Amino acid sequence: MFIGLWLARKEILGLITSLSTLISNIQKVKIGNIAIEILQNRDISTELKQQFISLMLKDGKSTTFCCNRTDEIKGVTGNGTLFEVPFNQCDENSKNGIFTAPQSGTYFVTWKIFLQNITTQSEAIVQIRSSDKIFSFPVNNLSALKDNGNIVLSGSSSVKMCLADTVRLAVKVGTSKDSKTVHLKTSDAQFSGFLI
Repeated sequence: MFIGLWLARKEILGLITSLSTLISNIQKVKIGNIAIEILQNRDISTELKQQFISLMLKDGKSTTFCCNRTDEIKGVTGNGTLFEVPFNQCDENSKNGIFTAPQSGTYFVTWKIFLQNITTQSEAIVQIRSSDKIFSFPVNNLSALKDNGNIVLSGSSSVKMCLADTVRLAVKVGTSKDSKTVHLKTSDAQFSGFLI
């Protein structure tokens, strides 16, 4: 009888542990979804986003990053040139828009860039470039998507990173047949992420 009770108690403890893990994972997903909404919301100021990110801590270290560009750069691409965006307003985990992972894991990364002066270019590629991988996000039929030569490109992806791996944002517009006329506007240039 005692063996039966001991086995039943062991199974109940196992179920409790499984349930606790499930609840913890559900909470992480909910927090992740809320974080995504906050980071992608245009109505929330950069300062508030950075304050939110500084509150998201794991194991005593910030596992988030947030970068912005505060001034326009002219003639960055348009002729197929790959341009790595040099963000100049970043938090402690990133420098010039290059995020260095403070711990291993999967990071959810979001980006938004505003390109101006698109003329004859018909294609673009946004890239997340990590230490050992390149994630490419092509945009076709650019001429149909642009509005008076302007377009906002945004997206997100999960990136598996090891401790001290880096990740940065790059964009390429057009081909060698086109001209290098595309500008990076600052109002919507953002690159951010967090450990999930």
